[in-house]
Amino acid sequence: MIRAAKRPLASTIVLAAVALGALGASAQQVVTVSQKNRVFHPKEVEVTPGGSVVFVNDDGELLHHVYSRDAGFDIGEQAAGTQVPVRFSKRGTFDVRCDIHPRMLLRVTVR
Repeated sequence: MIRAAKRPLASTIVLAAVALGALGASAQQVVTVSQKNRVFHPKEVEVTPGGSVVFVNDDGELLHHVYSRDAGFDIGEQAAGTQVPVRFSKRGTFDVRCDIHPRMLLRVTVR
């Protein structure tokens, strides 16, 4: 008969907490937003704190310049076919726009 090694309860709890923390870190939410026909698709998204929105320029030969004064980021000019992730850490609702095409508007809600 093989006996299992006894592990102190505190060690088991610490190991479980580390494992759960690793799972939470790797399970961050990622939402993809397309830029096509000078419009964000979809026009509204929701992510959890620490989640990311990946901006994909699917607009042929057009440049886009995605930014948000509310969320405090500016990815600069984005060439067609590129993807740029942006992490949202704080809760709230943020307007995202294109500096080249001012009618483009995306609303990101972080809950």
